[in-house]
This record gives sequence, C-alpha cells and structure tokens, in this order.
Amino acid sequence: MKRRSYLLAFGLPALLAAGCVTPQNTPAPEPAPQPSNTARPAPTDKPINPGPPPAPITGHQTALPKDLAALVESQNQFATKFYRAVETGDGNFAMSPASISLAFGMTFGGARKRTRAEMASVMHFSQDPNALHRSFGTLLRRWNSDAKRPYELRVANRLFGEQTRAFLEPFLALTADHYGAELQQMDFKNEPEDARKLINKWIEDQTKNRISKLLPPKSINKTTGLVLTNAIYFKGEWTTAFPKSATKPADFFTKGGTVKARTMNLSANLRYGHVDGVKMLQLPYKGDDLAMQVLLPDKRDGIAELEGKLSADNLSKWASKLSRHKVIVALPRFKVDPSKPLSLTKTLFDMGMVDVFDPDRANLKGMAMLRPNENLFISGAFHKAFVEVDEQGTEAAAATAIVVGVGTTSVRPRIIPKHFIADHPFLFLIRDIKTNAILFMGRVADPTSRG
Repeated sequence: MKRRSYLLAFGLPALLAAGCVTPQNTPAPEPAPQPSNTARPAPTDKPINPGPPPAPITGHQTALPKDLAALVESQNQFATKFYRAVETGDGNFAMSPASISLAFGMTFGGARKRTRAEMASVMHFSQDPNALHRSFGTLLRRWNSDAKRPYELRVANRLFGEQTRAFLEPFLALTADHYGAELQQMDFKNEPEDARKLINKWIEDQTKNRISKLLPPKSINKTTGLVLTNAIYFKGEWTTAFPKSATKPADFFTKGGTVKARTMNLSANLRYGHVDGVKMLQLPYKGDDLAMQVLLPDKRDGIAELEGKLSADNLSKWASKLSRHKVIVALPRFKVDPSKPLSLTKTLFDMGMVDVFDPDRANLKGMAMLRPNENLFISGAFHKAFVEVDEQGTEAAAATAIVVGVGTTSVRPRIIPKHFIADHPFLFLIRDIKTNAILFMGRVADPTSRG
C-alpha cells in the first residue's frame, strides 16, 4: 500500500473556490451566453428549492429514483478511489466525499469539452449533466429538510466572485437553483487578503467554527475570479448512547505500540456483519436517517490490507451482510481535527483530471465572459474536515475549496452475542442510510491523537 502523509481531518462541510489567471497566446473565447448585467440580491443562505420536495425515501436504496441512485453510486465510487489515491500517512485521517463532489458538481456546470470529460471521468459523473445537477438538488433538499429532526444537518453553498467580472447567467442560475449558491461580489483585485479572510469566516460560521483557515495565505490573489464554497455541518446523538459510567481506559494497539485510549462500552441490538476478514458495525443516530459504519479488520495490523480492498462494490457487499445481533461493543472516543487543509490538486491530477489545472488547456468557459488572451483554470483546491465521537454521538464538519484563476438488511437476534472490540486501527463512514450516500469517511490509527 502507498505510504501517505497526513494533511486532512474529518467533517461534514464542503467548500469550493474558483479564481482566474491569464495564459499567453490564448485564442479569443467562443461565443457564449450573455452575462448577467442585473444586480443580484445579497446572498441569504436560503435552502435549495428548485421545485417540489422529493418523495419520502424508505428502506435501504430500494425506492431511489434512477438519477439519484446514479449520483449516489458515482459519489461512492469517487470516495473510495480518492481515499486510496490521496496521501494520508499512517495516522488518523478523514474526508467528506460529499463535500468534494458537491464542489466539483458546481464547477462541472461551467466546464466544457475535454475539461468536462476529464472531470466527469474522475468524479464518476456518468449522467446527463442536467440530470446530474437536478440530482444534486434533490440530495441537498433532503439534507436541508425543514422537517423536525432529532439531529442537525446543514449544507450551505455560495459563490464569491470578482466584482468586475461578468459571470454568465446560465451558470449563476444553475448554481443557485440546484445548489442554493448565490453570488456575493468581492474585490479580489484590490483586497485579496481581506476577501480570503471573509470567505474563511463564512466557512467558520457555517461549520460552527469547526473548520477554520481553509483557504491558506496567498491562495487568493488579484487574478482570482471566483470562489465556489460548500459547507456541511452535522451533529447527531446515537439512538442508543454509550453509558458514560462504562467508559474506561483500555489498550489500543497502534503501529508504534500500545496506547491507553478512553474506550466506550455498550451491549445492544445492532446491525453487524463479518465477511472477508472484516467486521462491520452500524451505529444509528436518532432519527434513523444517518448512521456510522465502523470497519474493523480481524488482524491488528490489517488496516493497510483493508484499505487496499476498499471499493464502492465491496462497501455495498459488506453492508449487505449486516443483520441484527446482540453485540458487545468497545469503541474508543476519538477526535480528528487537522491544523492544515489538504491540497486536492496533485491527487486529482494523478487520477486524470489534467486539463482543468492547466492555464492554457482548461475550458471553464461556461462560467464567465473572457477577454482576449484570458482563460479560466483551477489554481488551487483545498479540503478540510473535523469529526468527534463520544458517548452521546458525533459532531462533524468539512469544507472543500477550488480556486479558479484567470490567466492566460434484518435478522432475528442471536442468543450468543457478537463482539466488536475496536482495539486496533479501523475505518469509519458516516452515511445517509436511506440513500446510501457517504457523507464522511476516515481512519482511526491512534484515538489518543488528533492527527
């Protein structure tokens, strides 16, 4: 397995940034739709509302409309392939594939020709673009539902655009209607550092201060044209809480030796499976819409082998083996809270998303009007996530930022209980169990460490 260096933590908010840089000797742009010359109202972070609400979804994937099922499948395929490709090191790691997919979904709306094809291939966007964006809107309406729920889940999107640049009305309409992302004008040319701080502050506000400093210094400059942001925040309580009185120090076997971890203990009827040398446990949150799935290899040193098997197909296979049992659970409390964002560009480039990072070859002409010898390209892409698990439940947040520059299952419980003793490195997922979408995923290598 590839060795990896840790850069990212786990959470639920997602952010996307886009800026602008000018390549030399670039041909004049092709004719494009007319830009929006009408002043747009100030953004309000209003819920996405493109049409009537989706029909209720019950069970596990069975009632999903075809287009929504295709989107969820694409997200999960991207999630596992990106996880295996990104440099994460041997320590704790987390990411929000939903956040990254949403950010690139908005960017995809402005991509054209080979740039669009490469983005579709890497992100596994297999649908017609119109169906893809509608499906993102359906997911967002579901996650931002106004219905009274026993958990908190918020997904917010916004565009921050250079005030002197003319953005195309079809692009603004698409991102507003399907992603709820309104445009806020910024002075990137004269006050790039102030703009960067303002965008970071917006992200912090949307994630209740769990994701800070997503955009690093100098990531925004006078050539930035657009920053697309998506932030996700989640807080939920377990359906069956771990008794605090049962939490006690216990050995946890790490690669570097044994540590004493605060370990939660519980005996309950839960969905559990054991296949291919992997134990899988599902811990539902109140409301039964979302759940954490914990994947524990049989071998104490089996985390690398488990990650090598990670794929959307295997996750579905393992989840299909879950059935209800009496389970004795020992799970360490943990927190993943990275100090630095993860840069996405190298991993995505290595996965085949090449042209969009090249100022000469990128084609994002669906976003804005371009002057002669100008071109749009992604000059930076950043992700950061946070997750904390304790006896009561989980709090998580995540953010993704892409900067574009101008340049040139159920069974009767067994009498004999199963044991799920997470005393060595394991993987975790937070899923929308009604659609099967992966909101977050990561690794706990040492629960006594944040990184």
